[in-house]
Amino acid sequence: PLTDIVGSVPDLAAKGADLTKGRRTVEVTDETFTYLLYVSEGVAKGETAPFDYAKPMVVNVMLNARKTAFIKQFETDLKNKAAEDGRLTLYNKPT
Repeated sequence: PLTDIVGSVPDLAAKGADLTKGRRTVEVTDETFTYLLYVSEGVAKGETAPFDYAKPMVVNVMLNARKTAFIKQFETDLKNKAAEDGRLTLYNKPT
């Protein structure tokens, strides 16, 4: 993402707006370095992200959903088993 690059190149934040306006190249110079940035492809905010970029995030969301479902099922099974064995007594909360 552009935000990663802007954070690592000094004074690029000021010129980063040029990239979002369709400009493909930016040159930034500080005391010791000259940074040349060329953007070959870009996706505007709100558009569908490229598969290679989105895949790790999708995998992470899917794994977290599976973990959450597993933990909820485990808790339910544990409560039911404890209630069957008489080690857990559930009381209804008065309304």
